[in-house]
Amino acid sequence: MIISTADTPFHGEQFVALTLSTKTWYGERIPIDDGDLIEGGLPKPSSILPWAVASIADDDVRRELKRLRADVVDATVTRFAASLGIDPERAR
Repeated sequence: MIISTADTPFHGEQFVALTLSTKTWYGERIPIDDGDLIEGGLPKPSSILPWAVASIADDDVRRELKRLRADVVDATVTRFAASLGIDPERAR
């Protein structure tokens, strides 16, 4: 799940992403329900792992599978920030 914005350094060349997983035993995962998707779809039931962050290059982005509702993205980014000890309200 790409969480970069246009304000992220090197936007368009490099992106900040959180891992999606089909594994269900992670207690802190954020399940993605069909109602969380605006368009597109996922091939299997999936969850976001808000602690598993990566930096990926534009060349590594193959295709867009789906779009998530803004409130799901906001909640995920809040949990990601909290996992780093960042108060999301102060970071805005």
